[in-house]
Amino acid sequence: MVTTRAKKRAQQYPVTEDPQKTLRTSANTQATKASLARYARYQKMNEYVRIEYTRELMEKRNLIRDLSSLQVYVKRWVNEFAASEPQDLERLSDSQKCTIISSFKGYCVQEDWDTLMGHLSDLHRDMILEVFLETLLLKEVFEKIFNPLSANPFSATLWRSETIRLANSVKVKQANNTELGSYHQERRNSLLSQFVDTTLSGTPIQWLLKKPESQEEEKERRERLYELYQVAAETASTHANARGHYEFHRLDRLPETFDQASKTMEAHTYHFIAKESTRLDGRRVLIVVQPGVTLQWISETFMDGLTVCSPAYIVVEDPEGSKGLEEPKEEDKREFYNLLGSSNHSG
Repeated sequence: MVTTRAKKRAQQYPVTEDPQKTLRTSANTQATKASLARYARYQKMNEYVRIEYTRELMEKRNLIRDLSSLQVYVKRWVNEFAASEPQDLERLSDSQKCTIISSFKGYCVQEDWDTLMGHLSDLHRDMILEVFLETLLLKEVFEKIFNPLSANPFSATLWRSETIRLANSVKVKQANNTELGSYHQERRNSLLSQFVDTTLSGTPIQWLLKKPESQEEEKERRERLYELYQVAAETASTHANARGHYEFHRLDRLPETFDQASKTMEAHTYHFIAKESTRLDGRRVLIVVQPGVTLQWISETFMDGLTVCSPAYIVVEDPEGSKGLEEPKEEDKREFYNLLGSSNHSG
């Protein structure tokens, strides 16, 4: 029970709220609200980061898959139409041989023909026109179709990504307005037709191709090359909007010698080495059949990253390659025959 004296004292000395305490309470309330706001943003950002990380991961996986598929397209076309008979090689003049090697500057060591042949395995030497044709097609693809992807500085990759995405969107799920993307698709297909004709009529490709036996075969050769370039163009336009900076690794961007453990290089199929074999380690790189492709990027978590999208596909010094040739494992044989598109090999 409150006494009379206590009541009087309360009346004489009324209790007032501490102004400092009021300020502290207000500040705490504001801080709490700010913390809640930051937490909400953090939660949203985490979700965004997760979404972006998944998108980036799928982009890279799809690019790796598509570059591998493109290599198969090239390999099958080359196997079908390359000059591969001994007389095809014998009819080349010294001048033509010199022109072939000089046309692959940056992809092939610049040595005279006989010296280069002396560094190759017997199989590569016998199939050199096929190897050079494969190199030529991939050189055309990467220099004329893919090369613009690496033209922008790293700081401009976001701008490039969005610009190319909008310029090549042909579906509503890609962009609200697809008019520009449809125009570029039609224009691209029109230019590809000219590109095919220019490629087939030039040198040194005419020296690397077998002569068609009929007009039907010649027509098929052109149609399939058009399809190949179309796949390359679609692959380039699809992945051009990936966030990051592409780099292509030719002779000047690769180690001088082969290392089986490296993720940036892979021995040409005709070396026939098991995946874990180190037989070619330390051998000089002679021909870059396909340049290596890497993508440097900064993720939404602001961490630097480097993805090897496709290792450089190379021919290395291997003069004794056919002597004591390693017997490939069954899985390596199956992979090789699948690459050639053959269904009548059981290993």
